[in-house]
Amino acid sequence: MRNLIFTVVLLTIGTSSLFSQKFRLGVGSEVIFVDDAYIAIQGRATYQADDKNGISLNANFHIGDSGWSADLDYMYTLFSIGESLYCKPFAGLNKDDGIALNLGVNLDIPINEKLLYAAPKFIIDKSSIFAFSVGILF
Repeated sequence: MRNLIFTVVLLTIGTSSLFSQKFRLGVGSEVIFVDDAYIAIQGRATYQADDKNGISLNANFHIGDSGWSADLDYMYTLFSIGESLYCKPFAGLNKDDGIALNLGVNLDIPINEKLLYAAPKFIIDKSSIFAFSVGILF
C-alpha cells in the first residue's frame, strides 16, 4: 500500500510539474557515509511552487552495490544572499530498504540559467546516516 501511495504522489508531482516553467531537471552525485562511504549517481527533479516553497525528487543509483534509493523532500527558502545563494532547509522521505526521514539543507547557486546545488543531509532510520549531494539543475 505504501508503494502505491508513493507512486501516485510521484506521478502527480511529475505530471503537474511537466507543464510548469518552475520545473528543473538535473544530475549530480551523492556520497553516503555508512560503514564505508559509497557514491551514487543522482537524477534530480525540482518544482518551485512560489518564492518560498518547493519540492525535490531524487533518484540515486548506488555504484558498486547495484542498489538504489529515492528521496521526496519539501524545501523552504529560508533566506538568500542577493541573487547568488539560496538557503533551503528541507525535510522529506527516503526510500531504500524501508522508509526513512531526510533532514538537511539545500544550497542553490544560480549561474546563468542553471543552478548548482549542494545538499548535506541526515537520513534518519534506526540509525543516522550522513549524505552529501552536489550537482547541476538545468
